[in-house]
Amino acid sequence: MLLSSLSSLREHGRTVTSFRASCSQQPFARHTLCSTSLPPTRRLQSPLARAILCEAPVTDRKLSGTSSQIQAACRFRSVVPAPGGAAYAKIYIAPKTIHLGTFEDPATAARAYDWVCINQGRDGSLNFPPSHYAAELWAELRDMSLSECLVKIKGFARQQPIKKSRYKGVYETPEGRFRAAIWHKGAHVELGWYTDDVSAAQACDKAAICLKRPETTLNFAHALEDREVAVLQARTLDDLSEEMVSSAREDIRPKTSSFCGVCWAPVSGKFKAQLTVNTAPRQKFVSLGYWTSDVEAAKAWDQAAICSGKDVLKLNYPVSNYNAEVLQATPLEAIVAQMRSQAH
Repeated sequence: MLLSSLSSLREHGRTVTSFRASCSQQPFARHTLCSTSLPPTRRLQSPLARAILCEAPVTDRKLSGTSSQIQAACRFRSVVPAPGGAAYAKIYIAPKTIHLGTFEDPATAARAYDWVCINQGRDGSLNFPPSHYAAELWAELRDMSLSECLVKIKGFARQQPIKKSRYKGVYETPEGRFRAAIWHKGAHVELGWYTDDVSAAQACDKAAICLKRPETTLNFAHALEDREVAVLQARTLDDLSEEMVSSAREDIRPKTSSFCGVCWAPVSGKFKAQLTVNTAPRQKFVSLGYWTSDVEAAKAWDQAAICSGKDVLKLNYPVSNYNAEVLQATPLEAIVAQMRSQAH
């Protein structure tokens, strides 16, 4: 019995050995049998596919961005590299895909995608963590309709080009603000958004000093003392960039308006006038436009409030400042359209 058992084991061993040899000769047999994952699929060979998958450098002239910029675009959801190191963003909202525009860099395109996700309540699909965006920005995006959100986002796209400032690393946006950024390791490092180009240029200089670059690359040479230069060179660029972006955001963001129906809109950098109308089965928020001054926004809200029949005691200014009879006889839709056309 023992001899028969040993002979059966030898036969079984030879069978297993021959079976393994046959498996090694078949291209997909080993993968299919020894792994629970799916068999390998056919690779896409187009330059764009290789760029998106980060498998090979792009050789097509139509995609001329650097490999680091392409890899940066691949890190973000719904962001595709574009010529010149730019990137475009898109999002699927049933029943179609909406193209959000082409942006200066992949990070900006990723933020554009995030804004639409916040507007649509897709908080779990963001490229950046929720703490990356201010609470005021969340509130404003949630109050917008999808069409208003898309208009705001496309205002930051390349269709309205960003102008190069007289200073290095400073760009003027269509909203009249100045963006500071420095090129480091194949990507733009954000240094914040400022109300004037001089402050943005000083931020670029501090980042250049932090990277120990020569004084010839600075906008204002010898502007800092040796002690300040030593402190900057001892810091890392990531910490300095985070501090600059945070401080610049606080400088740009004004205090909350004290007028009724007026709030600060961080996306547009203006004051938003909004009227609440009681309609069945719930309240409706009617936007009266974005204004450069909270006083003008308050006056716009007063006129719409008089038209809708609200209590005159709740107005921001005395009712005698307005032609109440004409406003009450005018349809609310006409007043809203007039206020929006007068908004800046």
